[in-house]
Amino acid sequence: MQAVADSEGLHLLWKLQVVSGAAALVIGLVAMVWPLETAAAVIILWGFFVLIDGVGLAVIGSQSGTRGRGWLLLAAAVTALVALFAIFRPGVAAAAAIWVVGIWLVVRSLVEAAQAIRYAFGSARWLHLAGAALTLALGVLFLWNPGGSVVALAFLLGLLAALRGAALVAAGLRTRQLARAATASAALV
Repeated sequence: MQAVADSEGLHLLWKLQVVSGAAALVIGLVAMVWPLETAAAVIILWGFFVLIDGVGLAVIGSQSGTRGRGWLLLAAAVTALVALFAIFRPGVAAAAAIWVVGIWLVVRSLVEAAQAIRYAFGSARWLHLAGAALTLALGVLFLWNPGGSVVALAFLLGLLAALRGAALVAAGLRTRQLARAATASAALV
């Protein structure tokens, strides 16, 4: 009885794995073929998410008796402006986000280098300094070409989704073999 239930679960599992994997593979390939459009779509979707958050802040702030009502309404207005900017100017919003990440990477690399010089000893110091140099290079690349960085990140995420999708499809096909074997052994019992 348990073997039959296990084989039914495996039959459902392999189908879910193949469908999920195929969807991830298609989405990944689309992101790699159209990385700029993919990045814009992600920014626009994020803009709608932020807009909904802003509306929620406005509703909470408009309730009588709410503490910090003015701050909530101000936050709602700023949130709505950011959301509308992301929705109607996704390229600029994405470039701004890349600038923020680029600046963070440069600052992070300087902190890493300072820590390596101050605290690391021997060969570990050089490894830490090499990591700081790579972080600095990535930060400078982001700052030097924010538009290209957005496209590269969208392509990379697409590649990762496609690879994960292919792995899920392969796992699903292997699970299908296991399901068939389980069904065959349950029939013998």
